Amino acid sequence: IMWTHIMNLSYMEMNKIFYYDLGVYQGTEIDRFIEIMSQLNLEYEIHGFEALPKFYNALKNKYEDKKNVHIHNLIIGSETGQKPLYLSNIPQGHSIYRSKTQCTDKFVMVDSVKFTDFVGEKFKTQKNIIKFNIEGAEWDLVRDIVSKGYEQYISLWLGADIGCDILKCKEIAHHYKEYVNILKKKKI
Repeated sequence: IMWTHIMNLSYMEMNKIFYYDLGVYQGTEIDRFIEIMSQLNLEYEIHGFEALPKFYNALKNKYEDKKNVHIHNLIIGSETGQKPLYLSNIPQGHSIYRSKTQCTDKFVMVDSVKFTDFVGEKFKTQKNIIKFNIEGAEWDLVRDIVSKGYEQYISLWLGADIGCDILKCKEIAHHYKEYVNILKKKKI
């Protein structure tokens, strides 16, 4: 269903689409996006963010010949610096929140960046699509975007079930209703 929305966007007047994939994992959504953009003959640029170093390395190799695909080994968070990424006991589900369901005490340190700091002012002049599944950090992402008024520059938001990962993180679960209210108020 979400890819139908992208197909509909193609009818808007645009020169280039910027696609931000936050929580790339294995690149399935990036692959599908590339396929759709090729079918529609539209120019695009992709920025994929994968926090787990082993997934990041695999993705860098996978997309090394694609000049318009940029993979970043970064956590999308509430601040710039290094943060622990707590490892899950299943292949996906690693989180900046230790209490997230299925996370362990084991972690790796990863560079973190606020999304709006990464995209900067140029974001306001682009056609942007954002896909996010970042294991609870959606709370940090949405607050950052809304605090800067950047939500108005996003043509399409794609994500997991509304706030489901926030509810899986004890540290932030109490923000679930606030998160949903922000999404409703801002029509995200």
